[in-house]
Amino acid sequence: HGKPAHLRIELAPPPLEVYWANLFRSRWSRRLRSIAGTAITVLCYLFWTVPVTIVTGLATLQSLSKFEFFRPLVSFIHWLGPDWTALVETTLSSLVLATCRYITLHSGLFQLFVKLQGAKSLTQITSRAASRMLLFQLLLVLLLPLINKTLFNTLLGWFHEIDEIPRILARALPGYATFFMTYICNALLF
Repeated sequence: HGKPAHLRIELAPPPLEVYWANLFRSRWSRRLRSIAGTAITVLCYLFWTVPVTIVTGLATLQSLSKFEFFRPLVSFIHWLGPDWTALVETTLSSLVLATCRYITLHSGLFQLFVKLQGAKSLTQITSRAASRMLLFQLLLVLLLPLINKTLFNTLLGWFHEIDEIPRILARALPGYATFFMTYICNALLF
């Protein structure tokens, strides 16, 4: 670092908490691994934007009715009434996103990335992985589908009024609250 007389001191974790594989790495190795771990985490976020965008775009009854296979099911749900239609639409999309979440978050992927970055204790691994999971949830569950839904609805208007993007998203957020609350309830149940 830029301060040659500066000494950085941290409390050592208890021996049972130490992740010994990362303890004796050189400074350059830790720096390189930190950059690599961050880059892989960002790539993971970017990778999951495509399937989440596609799935949230297709997880509506209107989108499913475009496929011949699902038309009888969609017409039956519409026949049941608007309450059932709303229930199925919100539950369907939130369950699909919960599945994407389980594939990524509960596979130990973020813990692996944190270990790659050089975390020195099991507590650091757990807390940093949890923060990455929270960011993943925020970006890919709340913001990406909101932007996706808003983008497809107002695509032409965005090209003419770039400075209106925050206002458009702010107006769309209350309409998205039902889906997000259903997603949270499904995540708690499953």
